[in-house]
Amino acid sequence: MDREKLLENIIVEGMIEVISRKYSYLAIKQDEFCDAKSILESESKGIDDYNEFRRIAVNALSHLQDGHIRVIDGLGKSHSSYKNMIPKNYDFDVTEGYFSDTQKKGPITLAKLDDVVYIGIHSFGNCCKEHFDWLYQRDPPSEKKFIVDLRANGGGNDSLGRYLTSFMLGAEGPFISSYLRFRTDEEDPTKLTEFRPRYVMPLVNSFRREVTVLTGARTYSSAELITMDLAAIPGTILIGDVTGGGSGCPQRYLVDGPRRGEKIDHEKKPYDFQAKFALDIPSWLSYRLDQVLVQNNGIPPHILIKPQDSIVSNRDCVLERAIQIHKEGYIAK
Repeated sequence: MDREKLLENIIVEGMIEVISRKYSYLAIKQDEFCDAKSILESESKGIDDYNEFRRIAVNALSHLQDGHIRVIDGLGKSHSSYKNMIPKNYDFDVTEGYFSDTQKKGPITLAKLDDVVYIGIHSFGNCCKEHFDWLYQRDPPSEKKFIVDLRANGGGNDSLGRYLTSFMLGAEGPFISSYLRFRTDEEDPTKLTEFRPRYVMPLVNSFRREVTVLTGARTYSSAELITMDLAAIPGTILIGDVTGGGSGCPQRYLVDGPRRGEKIDHEKKPYDFQAKFALDIPSWLSYRLDQVLVQNNGIPPHILIKPQDSIVSNRDCVLERAIQIHKEGYIAK
């Protein structure tokens, strides 16, 4: 089979098959999938350049509006099919002006304002593990009041944040923070497992902290799981904007080559398996405590502050609201 036919047939068919059989959100995105499939099949005809094909595939799959669907080229480089263009609700040059004794390590900023501890975390990426070791292996702060800033956190590995939530919870619990469901049938995307609870686990010989969590539309993926974990701790207040709405624990599948359709490790390249492309596809459906999907809905804060009202005249109004709550308490309106 020549190169043109390879692109038109095997790779296109492989992408469609992987989404059809593995995509956890297919049942609620059937129309979007039909649009993506039509574009992929029509625009790839006659294409004999892999880079151009990748561009077409990314554009086609963008119709699914899912940040966890990514086209992986032969060298293992990830190409997202969805760009979050929501305005940011933070400016950390402004934020850091509020604190003293600021310390930074990778994506983590640790600071204080009087009796309030600020922890800003911009990523839960696996490459940041040593930075979380730095945070967790320190002598634990004795303060009771904490601000956890996840406004710029686009996700990564949620396990890096589990100790943080246990530390904030203390010895109480466990508490259910959210639910997961999994697709059980490759032919019928509507067949799912029962709701499986996700728990925030207690930390023995500790005490519960008073926590405010700063969120925004760029709080995404595993950062949303950690947001829900923190929100499950009694008394936690979420401040800022609705989160981005995407949580799916993507798995990687080859779409061509002799092992087409097989799942591979994220560290592996398609070329390692004599393949040209792979797809990252969400493997679970994440739900809030009210059993509403996180996908495309996000997590609403207790106190909503829109992006245009967040950084005003060199003031971080989201942060200021959190500081006010720690000083004066929170009264629900």
